[in-house]
Amino acid sequence: MRYRFSDKFLLSTSMDIVQDRGNWGWAFKLNPDGSPVIARRNVKTNTAIVSGQFNFTSRMNVNIRMRHYWSLLENTNFYNVKPDGYWRDTSFIANENLNFNIFNVDMFYTWDFLPGSRLTVAWKNALGNNVNIDPYTNTNYIKNFGRVVDSPHSNEITVKIVYFLDYLNLRKRK
Repeated sequence: MRYRFSDKFLLSTSMDIVQDRGNWGWAFKLNPDGSPVIARRNVKTNTAIVSGQFNFTSRMNVNIRMRHYWSLLENTNFYNVKPDGYWRDTSFIANENLNFNIFNVDMFYTWDFLPGSRLTVAWKNALGNNVNIDPYTNTNYIKNFGRVVDSPHSNEITVKIVYFLDYLNLRKRK
């Protein structure tokens, strides 16, 4: 969805939901003999993006973009891989579901103060790398997103100035 409130303010949102109820893959486990354990699982992936732009003037604006990626992996069956490559059922392994989140906010203030010259101030906020959100109690989007917002985040501010020097004008002054 994209909505232009005025010539100065634009807001857009999108949500992509993908559900795979027949996903197969390594269960991140090994048997005592070193052979892998594979799992059949349900994987639900949501990607939500909200972005906005506000133009103060034709040469000065603020852009903001928030993105939340959430993948919930729920194991349904486990299998041992035999030496010939085929697999056989094994007992269910509890507490092996995964909840993976990426969350970031990027905001940019841009000012073109002279032709070819620009000031950019950027702020970036991101979910920390070592955040673990319980996949058993946070199974709906709103509850999971609340845990993401409450978790530790990193912040970064960057200032960049590009200034155009006209060599011909500098040469004439000598």
